[in-house]
Amino acid sequence: MKRIKSKPEVWVFRMEAAEVSQLKHLVGNYPITPAVPAKISQTDTGDASREREQLLEESLAAHRAELRQYTEFLMNAKHLKELKTCWRLTLTHEEREILLQMMNDIRVGCWHALGNPEDLYALNASHTARHYAMVAFIHVAGFFEHHLIDSGMEEG
Repeated sequence: MKRIKSKPEVWVFRMEAAEVSQLKHLVGNYPITPAVPAKISQTDTGDASREREQLLEESLAAHRAELRQYTEFLMNAKHLKELKTCWRLTLTHEEREILLQMMNDIRVGCWHALGNPEDLYALNASHTARHYAMVAFIHVAGFFEHHLIDSGMEEG
């Protein structure tokens, strides 16, 4: 994924077929992990705190649903177009930010689902295939975050 054009109102990326496949997989399976329960306070366990946590969880769930709906829209032919030798992804600033939010949610959600490990690369015989899939999701989402934030401009 390479940024090939950048103006204040639009960014254009050149993508390979494998990258498009990975992006569509992430978007199609979003949210990959269940929402992490909201915890507003470690010490306040009263009714008011629980109500605020419930409102926060509902708000986050609605936000995830909006992200999913909007990013599916970003995978249509207006934004993601197949060319002869590659694909072109065209995003406004707002659309790029939404895709970044989604990628970050995937990374953080997978990290939480893994139990917040300090070392993702620690090998352990008890790790399941799901564990390694989550690690892969973290890396693939990170790849897209990196390129969406600042990939530099491709020459020519």
